Amino acid sequence: MSLSEEQRPADRAESALTDDLDPIDQLGSTLAAISSDVARREEALDRLVQQIAVERNQLLDAVLNRVFDGFSGLIPFDSITCAFLADHGAATIAYWSRSRDGRLTVPEGTNCSIPGSGCFEVASPGEPLVVDRLATLLAARPRATFLRHLVDEGARSSLTCPLVADGALLGFLLFTSSSEATFEARHVAAFQRLAAQVSIVVQKTRSYGVGLTQARRLLAEKRRLQQAATTDPLTGVLNRRGLDHALARAWRRVTQGHGGFGLIMCDVDRFKQVNDSHGHLTGDRVLGEVARRMADALRANDVFGRYGGEEFLAIVETTDEARLMEVAERLRARVNATPVAGLDVTVSVGIATSSQQPTLSAVALAVDRALYAAKARGRNRCELAPREH
Repeated sequence: MSLSEEQRPADRAESALTDDLDPIDQLGSTLAAISSDVARREEALDRLVQQIAVERNQLLDAVLNRVFDGFSGLIPFDSITCAFLADHGAATIAYWSRSRDGRLTVPEGTNCSIPGSGCFEVASPGEPLVVDRLATLLAARPRATFLRHLVDEGARSSLTCPLVADGALLGFLLFTSSSEATFEARHVAAFQRLAAQVSIVVQKTRSYGVGLTQARRLLAEKRRLQQAATTDPLTGVLNRRGLDHALARAWRRVTQGHGGFGLIMCDVDRFKQVNDSHGHLTGDRVLGEVARRMADALRANDVFGRYGGEEFLAIVETTDEARLMEVAERLRARVNATPVAGLDVTVSVGIATSSQQPTLSAVALAVDRALYAAKARGRNRCELAPREH
C-alpha cells in the first residue's frame, strides 16, 4: 500500500469537517475518524482470519489464494511465497508464490539454503523476521543469491512468518513489498495469526507431504524446461530468449540504481564462406567450438549466449571501458588461438556500456554499430561504441 493510500482515511475525515470548528475540535474529529477507520480495518482482519480458519481443511493452494485476495487491500504487501523445509531443515523449497503484477517473485520449486539467506534466518521457530531494507542487507551479504533475486525483482522489504505446528517448524510465509520499511508491528501481529492458521492447513492435510514432493518434482521439471527454453541446442549456451531475459534483468538493475553493465557482441568473420565452402556440418562445428572457447574465457557471473546466426553476446557486470576492452580482446584472441575444424577462424567484436545510452534498445543499437565498425575496419578486431553527446 502506498503512502498516499495510508493517508486517505485522514484526508476523508478532514474534508468532512466544517470550517467553523476550532483547531482543537478539528484535530479531535480527525483523530476520531482515523481511529474509526483503523477499527474497521481490525474488524476486517478478524473476519478474514476467521474465514481462513473455516477454510483450512481445503487444499493449501486455495487457502493461500484466499489469503492473498483477502488481505491485499488491508495490509501492504506485493507478493507472498509459501516455502517448506527441505534437506533436513537446512533449506527451503518454494511451494506457492503469487504477486500483484502476475509475476512469481519466487518461482515454484526454488531451493534456498537457510544459512545466509537473509530472509529465513528467524531467531526461533515462532518468531517473525522483518527486514526493512533488503538492498542494505544484500550489500552486507553479496553472496546471498536468493536475496539478490528478491532485490532484482523489485522487493525492498520483507516479513517472514514461520509456519509452526506442535512446536515443529514446517516452513515459512514470506511477504515482500516494493517499498522500504513497509511492515509495522500491527502487520506482524496479523500475519502471525494468519501463519498459525496456514500451519494448521499444512499439518492437518496431506498438502505438506504432497506439496514438498510436488515442489521437488516441479523444481526438476522447471529447470529442465527452463533450460530447454533458453538454451541454444547447437552450442549449448543461452539462446536469444535467454539473452533477452538477462538483458531485461540487467537493465532493471540499472533503472533501480544497482549498477550498470557492458555488452560485448562477437561475430564470426566470413562465416558464410565457411558454410558455402565446407558445408553446414563444418559450420556447426565452428559455431560450437567458438561458443565453447568464449564461454570458457568469461567469468562465472558473466552472461553469454548465441544472439543469432554467427553472433554471440556477453553481458558483463561493469561499465569500465578499459575492462570491457580487455575482456573483448581475450575473447577475440581465444577464438583465434588455434584452428577450428582445420580452419583459421576469427571474430569481430563490438563493445558498448549501459552508462552511454538512455535505453536498453539504445545500448543494443550502439553495440551493433560498434560491431559493424570492427567489420568495416578490417575484421578480427575490437571496437568501442562512441560516447553519446
